[in-house]
Amino acid sequence: KSPAAAAPTLPVTLKKHSCSELTFVQGVEPKWREDHPGRSRELLTKDCVLLVIQNYPVSSLAHKQVMSRLTAAKWPLTLRFERPLAPADVKPFEEVCRLSELPDGLDDDFKLQLMKRLLHMGVPLLKYGRRNAPHPTVLYLNETIVFWEVKNAENSQKETNTLSRKYDLTRSLPLYDLKYVRIDKVSSVFHTIHARRAQADACFSLFAEGRTLDFEVVSRDDPDDLYSATILPPEMAPIGRRLLAWTFDAIIKEVRGSKIYVDKTGAPIRRTQPKKRLRMVR
Repeated sequence: KSPAAAAPTLPVTLKKHSCSELTFVQGVEPKWREDHPGRSRELLTKDCVLLVIQNYPVSSLAHKQVMSRLTAAKWPLTLRFERPLAPADVKPFEEVCRLSELPDGLDDDFKLQLMKRLLHMGVPLLKYGRRNAPHPTVLYLNETIVFWEVKNAENSQKETNTLSRKYDLTRSLPLYDLKYVRIDKVSSVFHTIHARRAQADACFSLFAEGRTLDFEVVSRDDPDDLYSATILPPEMAPIGRRLLAWTFDAIIKEVRGSKIYVDKTGAPIRRTQPKKRLRMVR
């Protein structure tokens, strides 16, 4: 909360996600960090996502509507954010793979929530396309879209350090546009010259309306990497691929289980956007 006596300015810079209506924190004023040590300083960081303004959830609002509501809101102003997940917040991908391979395995619902959290944080993969060589990417998931880093995102961020790799340098697809998932090198993208060296038992494809998203699970030997919790040793890549394919199959079934369609304001319309948002454990 900001005190009533304070000037009506926010200590954070808010920005629109490059490929959705989500509003995220681009930066936090250093002075505010100094004045709010401890827990608040740890939680309010870059890439936090705005969830609530004055007890009003903003999930159904477009970014422009969110900013208009902020401008019109009376002070003191109460905002609620969701902080980005860190490796310490999730069960490592390798451990989930090993547990899922045990005779008793994991409960499907519990396993699905573990995988959703890993994808919410970001899973490093190799992405294939029709025209160019494959490139490293990070695959993300939230309640309404699946999105992934563009080529050379890491270099672009280094050149302009105000950019967010997760929210400025990504492309997306609505979850409802996903039709099905296939393992191995089934997609036509994997039949191009650029994919001839791809390891079949580590590849999977998400089929959508008019296109495919084609990935290979690869290992990255970097223990200090931000995504260390989602990096697998080479021998675990086939298990990780199988688990990711299972996860997206379950997600597609969950999202397409909704028969009520709405626009951004919540009004029923004839469209292919589900009212039901993906269930994700915070």
